[in-house]
Amino acid sequence: MSKTSRLEATKVSELHLEPSYVVSKAQKIPIAIELMRRYNVDRVVAVSESKVVGVVTLKDIFSKLSSKRMSGVSPTSLSVAAFASPNIITAHPEESAQEAAQKMLVHNVSALPVVGDDGLVIGLVTKLLLIPLMSKANLCCREFVSPSYLTISPKSKLSVALEKLSKTPVRDLIVVEADRPIGVIGEREAAFTLFNLLRIDQIRHFDTFIKRLLVVDAMRRLTVALSGEESLREAARLMRSSGANTLPLVKEGRVFGAVNRDNIFERLLRLEGEGKEVGYR
Repeated sequence: MSKTSRLEATKVSELHLEPSYVVSKAQKIPIAIELMRRYNVDRVVAVSESKVVGVVTLKDIFSKLSSKRMSGVSPTSLSVAAFASPNIITAHPEESAQEAAQKMLVHNVSALPVVGDDGLVIGLVTKLLLIPLMSKANLCCREFVSPSYLTISPKSKLSVALEKLSKTPVRDLIVVEADRPIGVIGEREAAFTLFNLLRIDQIRHFDTFIKRLLVVDAMRRLTVALSGEESLREAARLMRSSGANTLPLVKEGRVFGAVNRDNIFERLLRLEGEGKEVGYR
């Protein structure tokens, strides 16, 4: 007979939820971006009359700002509603962490607003909060090397990095110099950089201007790297504290792999299901 896992036994309300930052859907997008930048988060919850009507993520902002349709348009004139994802997937405080995890997997999202019976947002449940609850979270990072990680030189054109982020499933590029990791550039850094450029009214030829920028002009300096011996639980903690969803694995100062939040979450959740079928020990 199988034993109930921590993921099943834990209610969403029992988690130390991430804070949710709320903006009105009628407010201008610079307010949402400033909240994300100030609190180092990758999403805000859009509300109307205190009720959740959407979520705006850095991925949404990056996708829209990198579109050629935005050329010549000042994003400062756009509302939060113009960037909000139309499909609202939420969690309830009384549902299990397992149910929340399955929702994230099915709908391909990394966080869910937790909404009470009164319709108000209590906080966010995220993948990084759920990873430590999974039964195999004590496995080593080296066993979960991401099958698709990409590196890029700090001297590469920013436009090359943006193209890689747009056309591949990879959400973060590891910036390396002589095989040594020095930074990360992902949707977060790209979204902030694109927004800052587009809000400058004097830039009339955006495409020409952005071609002059290099990766080093937009990347975030790396503050955390892993040896591969750390547990997945520890990796999730470091990802939460650093705000990075991808961390390089480094040996003697050189990158030999990377671990990614989404890959860890999906593989652990799959193992969780297999463990349920054969019974936990």
